[in-house]
Amino acid sequence: MSWDNATHRPLLGVMSDAELAALAGISVGAVTARRWRARVARVRVPRQTERTHAEARVALMAAQRADTVRAMRVFGGRLIPADIIDGLPAGACDLLRGAL
Repeated sequence: MSWDNATHRPLLGVMSDAELAALAGISVGAVTARRWRARVARVRVPRQTERTHAEARVALMAAQRADTVRAMRVFGGRLIPADIIDGLPAGACDLLRGAL
């Protein structure tokens, strides 16, 4: 993850589509398509509290379980494993959950 303190101050980082896709283990195209549909110029990753991170992880896992067929279609034929979700920032979890 790259941090751009001049633009975003120390509290905000910017994650590329490729970085997010690599963390989640899904295709870059899936991340880019979701970002364009959501009209998000870049994925900004705010520094998070542990509570915020836990809530975002639980919400993403619940969204995957709620509609596994759709999740598998969106994420390239598989679900994102819990150990991978645990390593994603809260903002990334929210963006991926929005695709479902």
